[in-house]
Amino acid sequence: MSDHVADVQVSANATNGTKSGLGSAYITQIIQDFALEMVSESGAAQNNGAVTISPRYLYNLNLDYKVYMIPAIIAMILTLLIGFLPALNIVMEKEKGTIEQINVTPISRMEFILSKLVPYWVVGIFILFLGMAMGRAIHGIAPAGSIGTILALTTIYLLLISSLALVVSNYSNTIQQAALVMFFFLVIFLLLSGLLTPVASMPRWAQIITEINPLRFFIEPMRMIYIKGSSASELVPYFLRLSIFALAAGSWAIWSYKKNQ
Repeated sequence: MSDHVADVQVSANATNGTKSGLGSAYITQIIQDFALEMVSESGAAQNNGAVTISPRYLYNLNLDYKVYMIPAIIAMILTLLIGFLPALNIVMEKEKGTIEQINVTPISRMEFILSKLVPYWVVGIFILFLGMAMGRAIHGIAPAGSIGTILALTTIYLLLISSLALVVSNYSNTIQQAALVMFFFLVIFLLLSGLLTPVASMPRWAQIITEINPLRFFIEPMRMIYIKGSSASELVPYFLRLSIFALAAGSWAIWSYKKNQ
């Protein structure tokens, strides 16, 4: 038997922590048993068959939880603010009676809805860059990928979440009603987004529900850009999913606004 040291690399996909842990443990045990068997056959010293495990993490080398949480917290703040404030917009004009003046103007429903959405897009982009700047200044954490990809992803998501808020505002008659309904949906979005609990660790029925949760498809690519430096081409499924959601929500917001209300 040769006395040279042999290096064996084992790569485990830790997306599912439980499966990767079990698989790594099984493979390590197999290697250990093989080394001991070789030692016993050759009659070498027992310590010559020792296996030293040196883990190397491909992403987030120091296992710093802040790298994982900061992009998700930015997404959460955007959802709470840009998802909540537009919900109070149209219904507030209903209560004040100013909606009557808008209804008699010649502007179309699409123009009216877009005029309500644009200010919140601007505010959302400002919040995005503010959150990224604070993450860099306070924790020293910056995205490993392109900021342009984050900006494009965020723009689509802002259209989606603000459109959903306007849908709630269109159907509500009072500010309290709009606030409660939007708060109900936002809580569900946050709990089933993978913000705190990984989607893979949820019960099967909850994983099915997350398929229609837009926040999940914003947090996951944000983490991929921050941690892995994923490019836009790798995030095409997320862009497509969010774009479909945004188109549906925007169309619903335009359709649900009635100028004769």
